[in-house]
Amino acid sequence: MKTNVETSATWSSLNGYDDTITLEVKETITVSALFLDVYEDDNSGEVTVSILDA
Repeated sequence: MKTNVETSATWSSLNGYDDTITLEVKETITVSALFLDVYEDDNSGEVTVSILDA
């Protein structure tokens, strides 16, 4: 969902397979990512954090 509202900070919760978030960054920022998995029996796959210079 695109809000078209500028903000100085944001967060997002991605809860499904193939979920993504795209941010338009207008100045230097710090990006942090946290992955929590509380169900140990299915610990397979990967999390990818990508930063692209447009």
